[in-house]
Amino acid sequence: MKDYALFAFNGDIMCFSHVLLNALDLNERGHRVGIIIEGAATQLITALSK
Repeated sequence: MKDYALFAFNGDIMCFSHVLLNALDLNERGHRVGIIIEGAATQLITALSK
């Protein structure tokens, strides 16, 4: 098992979704994953919750 930190800072919804999908994939493979959301990517959380 490895530890991963994935960073989302771009305001592009596709980049943000890719970070989320990679985190899910790594987690399913038994790795520990953390997502750090900064900058313009913080605006995308509300967009995805709709």
